Amino acid sequence: LLAYVYYFCFLYLVIILYIIYTIHIFCIIIELNINKNEWRY
Repeated sequence: LLAYVYYFCFLYLVIILYIIYTIHIFCIIIELNINKNEWRY
């Protein structure tokens, strides 16, 4: 039973890290787009 608890905790952490990583990449893309717009002027 404890093995299942560890497995679900690990899976939960992986999902949280994946969401944070995706949001981080999305923020970097937004920053790059803002910088490109600034360079035009």
